[in-house]
Amino acid sequence: MAASPTLKKSLFSILSSSLLTLCATVAIIFIPSAIGSDDTTVAESIKESTEGIKIETTKLSIEAANPVATPSIDATKFSIKAASPAVVSSIETTEPIVFNADYKASIKGFAVSANRTLKRLDNGQLELLFTATSWAANLEESSIFEWNKGQIQPLSYRFHQSAFGKKRQRTLSFNTDQNTISSDNDGDIRVIEQTTHTLDTLNYQLQLQQDLIANKRDLQYIVANKGNLKKYRFEPQGEEVIETNFGSLNTVKVKVIREGKNKTTYIWFAKNWGYLLARLEQYNGDKQTLSINLDTATVDGITVTGG
Repeated sequence: MAASPTLKKSLFSILSSSLLTLCATVAIIFIPSAIGSDDTTVAESIKESTEGIKIETTKLSIEAANPVATPSIDATKFSIKAASPAVVSSIETTEPIVFNADYKASIKGFAVSANRTLKRLDNGQLELLFTATSWAANLEESSIFEWNKGQIQPLSYRFHQSAFGKKRQRTLSFNTDQNTISSDNDGDIRVIEQTTHTLDTLNYQLQLQQDLIANKRDLQYIVANKGNLKKYRFEPQGEEVIETNFGSLNTVKVKVIREGKNKTTYIWFAKNWGYLLARLEQYNGDKQTLSINLDTATVDGITVTGG
């Protein structure tokens, strides 16, 4: 029996919401509806931005363990550490390490598979990709950017979602010379003026990872989202060992800060693997509504393992 138009519309609405929630939080991923902002516009909070902070260059150390037979890599696992806690707030992290990570998620009863990949392009730029698929829908995101003095410099962003035959698309084009962003949200075209360093809804998550590596405590970002600029805020909660299907991981736990909302979201980042997102959980009151877990991954070509 064919599904009624009302049923199809309802299913589409539920699944679309679930996929958006996943994107917002995995790839870390994700579309802001799950990791989400506190709905504070830049116009209301621009004075709180971190514009003007000067950072200097240092190097990260890579410590090897569990040697394997290879002339160039002495470990199946490595850790990334900032130089010294006393100066870590003023250092610049090296550019992000490439990775390929698969995730399994449960969102309000829907099983979703996702992938998050960072790769270097032939022209030296970096591209962060996120895909999510379920039984009736799929989602793709792409962010192309350059890495400059510890910060992501966005160039372009693309979003495409398809569910039950209905499609949604968004693009951003960053013009650094004119300090503007061209936004196209399903045909709603706008030009956004940048008054501070601005990221997109995918690459701000990678900036968060890099800032955690540098041990920064002020984790807030201005993000272009659907033709507007919003502030996203995060708060470190300390370190925690979590269990995965491939062993235990040493992680840093981070809380997503939302004002006046009943949703609570926590994210765990794997310290020894470039602060790769390892787990995400979201609660509405006491009820868990979202769970995302790292399934398999490689970081700089090395398979992620626990222990």
